[in-house]
Amino acid sequence: MRQNFHAVTLAVLCSVGIIFAAEKGPWILDVDANVTLTQNAYSKSWIGSESGALSWASRLNAVAEKQMTSLFSHRNTLKLAYGQTKNQLEDDSWTKFIKSTDLIDFETLERFTLGKRVEPFVAFRLISQFVDERDSNQTHYANPMDLFESFGVSRALVAKDAVKWNSRFGGAVNQSVDRFFLNSETGHHESKTINSAGLEFVTEIKAKAREGMLDYSSLLTVFEALVSSGSGEDDDSGTPDWQYPDINWENILSVNITKYVMINLTVHLLYDREKHENVRVKEVLALGLTYKFNNAAKSEK
Repeated sequence: MRQNFHAVTLAVLCSVGIIFAAEKGPWILDVDANVTLTQNAYSKSWIGSESGALSWASRLNAVAEKQMTSLFSHRNTLKLAYGQTKNQLEDDSWTKFIKSTDLIDFETLERFTLGKRVEPFVAFRLISQFVDERDSNQTHYANPMDLFESFGVSRALVAKDAVKWNSRFGGAVNQSVDRFFLNSETGHHESKTINSAGLEFVTEIKAKAREGMLDYSSLLTVFEALVSSGSGEDDDSGTPDWQYPDINWENILSVNITKYVMINLTVHLLYDREKHENVRVKEVLALGLTYKFNNAAKSEK
C-alpha cells in the first residue's frame, strides 16, 4: 500500500508537467558532471608509515526546469555520486576497492507562480544509495530509502544571474524504508518502515563569480518530526531520538581552472540522532575532469 502511494505521488507530480509541456517556454537544462582520480604509492624501502592509496569518484548534478504556464513551474533535480578507494599494504599488495561515496537524490518540485511574495508548492524527494553493503553475505541495491512528500509556501529571496536564493517551508511526511533490515532476534532480513510527519524547511543558494570560474551551491534541509511510528532510544532527559531535528546540509565549491579541469571542495553535514548521536561531517577535496551544460542563455533569446 505504501509503495502504491509513493508511486501515485510521483506519477501525479511528473504527469502534471507532461500535461502542460507544450504551453510555455522550453526546458532549461543545467548539467554538471565530473570525474576525479587520486593515486599515490610507496616502495618497500620507503621509510615512514605512509600508505599508498587509489581512489576515484564521479558526480552528476542535473536540473531540468520549465515554466509550464504563467501560473505553474515544474523542476526536476537529480544528484548522483559514486566512488571507491583501495589502499596499499606493507607487503606492496593492495586491498580490494571499498565504497567511499554513494548517493542517489531525486526531487520533483511543482511551484505555483502567482506573482506573490510567497507561492504555494508541492514536492516529492527520494534519497538512497546505489549499493547497500551492510550484509557481508549479500549485496543489495537502492536501499535504504528516505521518501519525503512536502507542501507549503516558497519564496525567492534573491533572483539574479549571479546569485539565486530560494527558501520554502511547510508540512512534510517522511518514510524511512529499509527493505533488508536485519532482525537481531530472528537473524532474518525483513522490511522495516518508519513513518514520520512534521515540518520541513529548505533553503538553497547558487552563486557564480569571475565569469563562471567559481561556482558555489548550498542546500540546507531541516525536518522536525511531530509524530513518528519509530520507537528509538531516549536521551538522558528522556526525549526520544526521533524528536530531534534531522539536518542535511551540503556545500559544494568548484573552481574551474579550464573548460574541462576543475577543483572541487565538498563539505557535507548530517545530523540524524536515530542513526548517530553526533553530527557527521564529510569533506572531499578533488581535482578532476568536468563537463557542464546550461542552455538558459539560449532559451531566453
